[in-house]
Amino acid sequence: MSVRPPRTIAILIPTLVALSMVAVVWRSGVSTEEMWAEMRNWADDEAKRFDSRSFERPVLWGDAGSGLVWNAYDEALALSEDHYKEDEFLLAQLGHGTAQITEEQISAVRRRWRPALDRMRVGAHRTDARPPTDWVAGYGHPTMNLLHSRALINAARHEATQAIESGHYVEAVKMLLDAAAFAVDMSHRVMTIDEMIGVALMTIATHDALPDEVLRGMPREALEYLRDGLAVVDHLTASHAPSVQRNTVMLAFYAQGPVGFEMLTSDDRFGSLLDRARYGFSERRMIAGAVHELIAGHRELVRTRHLRWPDRRVLIDEVSTSLRESSNPLARCVGSNIFAVEESKRHCVAKLRLLRMAVAYHLEEPLPELADPLGQGALRADPAEPGMCFSSEFRNPGRLTSIERLARRGE
Repeated sequence: MSVRPPRTIAILIPTLVALSMVAVVWRSGVSTEEMWAEMRNWADDEAKRFDSRSFERPVLWGDAGSGLVWNAYDEALALSEDHYKEDEFLLAQLGHGTAQITEEQISAVRRRWRPALDRMRVGAHRTDARPPTDWVAGYGHPTMNLLHSRALINAARHEATQAIESGHYVEAVKMLLDAAAFAVDMSHRVMTIDEMIGVALMTIATHDALPDEVLRGMPREALEYLRDGLAVVDHLTASHAPSVQRNTVMLAFYAQGPVGFEMLTSDDRFGSLLDRARYGFSERRMIAGAVHELIAGHRELVRTRHLRWPDRRVLIDEVSTSLRESSNPLARCVGSNIFAVEESKRHCVAKLRLLRMAVAYHLEEPLPELADPLGQGALRADPAEPGMCFSSEFRNPGRLTSIERLARRGE
C-alpha cells in the first residue's frame, strides 16, 4: 500500500523547485532588461540591413519597365481572388491534361484570367523586386494566399499550353518565364511561408509545365529563350539567403507590440509552471531567450553553408532537434520546423537544373556542369537509349523516390 505525502509537502516540493530555478536565473549575470534590449537592438540592426539592400533584378526576357514589381503583382492577385473559386479546380485539371471541357469553356476561362495575367506580366518585367515589409507588424505581417497564387500560375500554365497547341512556342516560353519571375519574387518575401509558396509555384511554372515531349517539339528560338531565362531563375533562387533569419526578426518585432506579446505568452505557448520558473516567471526573458536560440541555430547553419547536402542535412536535423527539445517553450513552438524550407528549395533548384540540362541537350549544346543541390557533386548525365537521363544523387530512404529527367530528341 502506497503512502501519499501530506498535501503541504506535495505543494511545497514543486514550489521549492520553482524558487531554485528562479535563483539560477538571478545568478545568470544577465538581467531580463539586458536580454530584452539585446534582442531589440539586434532586430533593429537586421531590419536596417535588409532595408538597405538593393532588390534590383534582371528580367528573364525582353525589355525592363520601371516601378515596383509588387504593385503590379498585388493587382494580379486581387483579380485572381475574384475568379479562383470558380476556376481553380478546372485550371488544375487543364494543367494535368485531365479536364473534359469545350472550346467555348476554354475561351471563357482565358478571357476571365487575361487581366490578371496581364498585371502579373507587367510586374515580371519590372526590375525593383523589393518586397513590401512591415517590420512592426511582425508575425502579423500579411502573407500570400496559396490558393490565389496557385490559380494565377495555373492560368499562366494553361495559357502557355494553348500557345503550344497553336504552334506558338516562343509565346508559351515567354508566358512561363513571366510566371517563374512572379514565383521567384514571391520566394524572396520576408516571411518563410511566402518563400515556401514561391518555391512550390516555381516548380509548377518550370519543371511541371515543360515535360520532355514539349521540349522535343520546340524550335530553336524558343529553346534559346528558355535556356537564358532559366539561367537567371537559377541564379536568383540559389543565391538568395533563406528567410529563416528574417522570420526571427519578425518574431522579435512581434513580441515588442502588445498584441504580439499577448499572443506569444498565452497559456498554451508559455508552457508549464516549471517552464515559467525557468525564466524567473518573466515572459520577456523567455521570448528573448527563444530569439537567442533561433539566432544561434541560424548562425551555425550560415557558418557551415559550404557543406555538401548530405552533411548539411544532418546538421539541419540536429539544429531542428535541438530547438524541438529546447527547455524554452517558445523556441520549441517556433523553431522546430523552421529550417525545413531549405530542403524544399533545394528540391526546386535540382528540378530546375535538370530542366536546364535537358534544354541544352535539345539545343545540341555542351551540357552545363551544374552542382547537385541534393548531393555531393554535379548532377548526373547518363545515356539512356534512345536519349539521356539527367538525375540528382537524392534518394528518399524507404521510398522509391528519386529526382531525374529523361530526354530524347525528336525523330
